[in-house]
Amino acid sequence: MASEIFISNNLLYAGPKYKMLEIRIICILFVASSMSQELSRLNCPPEFKTKCACGEALYYGEAKWVVNCTDAGFRSVDMLEFLPEDVQVLIFTGNDVKEIPPNVFGDVTNYEYLEVIDMSNNKIRHIRGQAFHRISNVHRLILNHNDLYINGTHEHPRIFANMYNLKELHLTNAFTEYVDSKKYLVNLENIFFGSNLAKLEKLHLEQNEIWMIPNRDMFCQLPALMDLYLGDNKLSSFDVELDCLKHLRYIDLESNMFSKFTPTILRRFDDVNEQSDSGLEVNLRDNYFICDCDIKDFQHWLKTTKVSVRNKEYLRCRDGIPSSNIQNPVIDAKEVLCAAKEVQAGSETASGVIAILCIILTTLVAVIIYMNVAWVRTKASDVAQLVKKRSAYSSLLTQPEDQEVHV
Repeated sequence: MASEIFISNNLLYAGPKYKMLEIRIICILFVASSMSQELSRLNCPPEFKTKCACGEALYYGEAKWVVNCTDAGFRSVDMLEFLPEDVQVLIFTGNDVKEIPPNVFGDVTNYEYLEVIDMSNNKIRHIRGQAFHRISNVHRLILNHNDLYINGTHEHPRIFANMYNLKELHLTNAFTEYVDSKKYLVNLENIFFGSNLAKLEKLHLEQNEIWMIPNRDMFCQLPALMDLYLGDNKLSSFDVELDCLKHLRYIDLESNMFSKFTPTILRRFDDVNEQSDSGLEVNLRDNYFICDCDIKDFQHWLKTTKVSVRNKEYLRCRDGIPSSNIQNPVIDAKEVLCAAKEVQAGSETASGVIAILCIILTTLVAVIIYMNVAWVRTKASDVAQLVKKRSAYSSLLTQPEDQEVHV
């Protein structure tokens, strides 16, 4: 039987005659890959202790000069002062580094080719002021999944100073859970102001337990902002100024706690859509929409707005009146009712109960007084006599003494 060779899923398959050839090719590829990785480790400066890979590699489909220190077990960032000057992408993730000191990349070399820094998942708690100097051409900084404190003594408003060309700031699940998000968002706004991030286009703040935006002008410190990611938080309102963001094109509010959107914020969405060159897209999926009469404005807006609402047909009623609305699309809820009559009836019932209790209490007091009227009169008489005696005694004390006359 003739043997046949064919290619499937990038592997070589053959009949029995070519089985050994297949095994040899796989071994050669494995050895070549291992040698390549070993050589890339040898390309790193000695301060990296052969724990990182340095050399050309594909990064998001583009060939870049990469230093990759993923899961290297480092407990400090001292070696980063000795980065190769031609590095374009630094991947320093999965280590155990509690603090980023000032001038982490040294104070001698200007890394003019460095474009991307990924320091995710390093357990970072503190970033000192002026930490990211001499990297002015970095356009993407990723600090996801850390434990950052940026309040109190750990507040450094110029953390990102000198990153003049920063376009993307990734802070997903970046902050400690031991500080209320309301507090660290105030400090984050100060950082935006102190760092002058005039070119920032993308801001990621997902998964940070954010339940409110303390200052409605917070994002006005980022005039070039295009994409704002606030998904997977605990927001139930969105009182944010948007007119100052002339280039805004995308807002992610997915997986929060919104039960509805007020007419005010809906008008802001429409205004941004009109002023933006590319229009506005919003993501509102997986929120806690209550389909009662208060949802009518939002429902009408969904049907008429020119804003692009991502997957609007998947916005579901989590609760509602009537209960038949539950799990139906918000936009298709046919009947939405109010609970006003029930609330009014409940209020009237409560008022009636309070009035009855007051009558009962007054009656009890009257009965007690009536049953003890003799005792009350006796005590009142005693008190009156005591007051009278004290008044008489006081008047005697205040009379002037007769002066002695000498003849």
